[in-house]
Amino acid sequence: MKYFGFKGNVGYGFYDENFDGAIQLSDDEWQELLSEQSNGKDIVMFGGVVFASEPNLYYLDTNGIYQKYSSEELQELAEINQVVTTTNTALNFLNDTDWKVTRHRDQQAQGIETSLTEEEYQQLLVDRQNARDSVIRGEKYGNLE
Repeated sequence: MKYFGFKGNVGYGFYDENFDGAIQLSDDEWQELLSEQSNGKDIVMFGGVVFASEPNLYYLDTNGIYQKYSSEELQELAEINQVVTTTNTALNFLNDTDWKVTRHRDQQAQGIETSLTEEEYQQLLVDRQNARDSVIRGEKYGNLE
């Protein structure tokens, strides 16, 4: 027999002893929840029930009580996550191609054959500008790292 709930300043978790507000779990229920958790699910106590949930569908409010995100909040979180992913991809692209721009300019300054054709270099500049534009669009969400 296990218990799930919020205990003192420790937080939500599985406990061996019963306490006020805890929900009793059979050993089978406990093992199933542990298995679900090890597969990436969140363990949630909502509406007097303990269950495994897909990540990020519930959150802890300022009182330490699980709340379910509304469909509008989930949509906004998905949009923000997409912006973060797109922005981080763009930043990585910019970091990963800095050396190509520098090499091309250095080769031009030295008057030697460039590794990139002029067409490849111009396309790289266009792609880098598009990446910068993507980062600028994402800045409205604040720190994306």
